[in-house]
Amino acid sequence: MADADEKYLDEYDEYNIKQDKISGHHGGKGRTKKESEQHVHPDPGGHTRKATQKLMNNAQNQKDTKKDGK
Repeated sequence: MADADEKYLDEYDEYNIKQDKISGHHGGKGRTKKESEQHVHPDPGGHTRKATQKLMNNAQNQKDTKKDGK
């Protein structure tokens, strides 16, 4: 942080800056870093659930289209 900025900071700003450096991340439903690492769904393929849902919806739509006679 620049020396010119430090004269505008009070004790609460300094505390917040230190806390950001300690935690290292934001968000996560109020979880600690350790807890957020434990609640990760390991999926090396990426968006598997989304792709599976898309294929299932497509198959269902194809069946519905054939029933309607279009």
